[in-house]
Amino acid sequence: YASASSLGYFTLYDGEKVAFSLGVENGDILFENTVVYPDALSDFWYRFRVEADFDTHTALIKINGREVATVDFPTDVSGADKVAVEGYFGGIKFDDIRLFSLVEHSDYVPEPVIPADSENNIVGINVCSLWAYTSNHGWSCVTPYEEFRPVLGYYDEGSAETADWEIKFLTEHGVDFQAFCWYADQTNAPLKNTRNSIHLHDGFMNAKYSDMMKYCIIWEAANCAHAGIEGFRNHVVPYWMDYFFSDPRYFTIDNKVLISVFGSGQLIKDFGSEEAVKAQLDYVREQVKTLGYDGAIFMSCSAPSESVKNCGFDAVYAYNWGTEGYSPEYTKSRITEQREKNILHVVPTVSTGFNSIGWDRPRTPLMTCEDMGEMLRWFKEDVLPDNKGEDWKRKFVMFSTWNEYGEGTYICPANLNGFGYLDEMRKAFTDEPKEHTDVRPNEHQLDRLGYLYPKGRSLLRTQQYTKPVYPDECVGKIDIS
Repeated sequence: YASASSLGYFTLYDGEKVAFSLGVENGDILFENTVVYPDALSDFWYRFRVEADFDTHTALIKINGREVATVDFPTDVSGADKVAVEGYFGGIKFDDIRLFSLVEHSDYVPEPVIPADSENNIVGINVCSLWAYTSNHGWSCVTPYEEFRPVLGYYDEGSAETADWEIKFLTEHGVDFQAFCWYADQTNAPLKNTRNSIHLHDGFMNAKYSDMMKYCIIWEAANCAHAGIEGFRNHVVPYWMDYFFSDPRYFTIDNKVLISVFGSGQLIKDFGSEEAVKAQLDYVREQVKTLGYDGAIFMSCSAPSESVKNCGFDAVYAYNWGTEGYSPEYTKSRITEQREKNILHVVPTVSTGFNSIGWDRPRTPLMTCEDMGEMLRWFKEDVLPDNKGEDWKRKFVMFSTWNEYGEGTYICPANLNGFGYLDEMRKAFTDEPKEHTDVRPNEHQLDRLGYLYPKGRSLLRTQQYTKPVYPDECVGKIDIS
């Protein structure tokens, strides 16, 4: 907020009658005359959301995705039809104003039934956000392969209704948190619309049941805008602090925020040395203490190495195990090999394989549900009890990935195995009976989740079940010139 004398309002009108206004005054954010967010940062992009109920004349205020206040508005208007920008904003910038109705249908997502859980486990799952119509056209690439079709259909992940189905599926099968990929979009400037963020910011954060599940971020350091130390401390860390670590839904272990990093080796290039990387991770650990945490746990999506250890990471895990990840024997051998190095804690990870035909690569196998069950038995009986150190190291398991359909490594219920993977996770990580009924969306609900994807649109591609056979010699020639 560049101007100390800034005084501006976004006013909602019903015709010519004022409904209410959201204002900025000298760094404070106000709804009518009530301060709902004091001491806003300068050089920082905020997301304001007002969910107005014209029956009760109350408004839920969300800033950066989290609820900050519920306030009354002093009018008897029955609706609103326009927004006006009024007053003097000084150096304040704004854009992307949207006005829309919130409708909850009578057949909305049923409330999740949280399973009885021994609480002797910590279960997380990687999330790849590529399936929002406003930012990506990935669905077309996987439509030729019916086994990839999710039970949610070709959904829009930016929909809160989609997010609520995902929360229901995950929580009812023993998953504690989602790890969303997060990409910086600036090297040394305020962060605004970070790449592939619609799933988290529009979907999950506005989901009705989001307080029933936790989330954390996977800092995508390999393929993002590469901030140096100055940009990291001035812009990235403040963004994390306000958008994520101030959110009670953010996942913690022993009152420490969990942060995963994909591309930890790139950080050495961005910050200059292993020592410099460790200094930045330690900086975050100290900053989060100002919010009441006891520090941060950093995990690297990589194999354990002395370099990763020198960078200050607490643990490693696999984003996936590649094309051989469908095999329990292969996965067991890789995890065992990494653990035997005794360099850093290895969080055991299951991936279902890497059948990346959606991205136009050769077809490869995916894990069977029986093999998923075998992997989880091995984790619980042979791996976790043998871990040393803090208690969380004997509880923590990661899964990869919820929704990497293009790469062909996905646990979200789909035509290939239905709820098979999730049901194995439910058996392993909850105290619920094995026999149960998994609720699926009906046709009307599916129409809402996928209303932006054209029905019947599907690309034509070879299924790659068999390799083409060509004759050893030319048997004829056709001239098409």
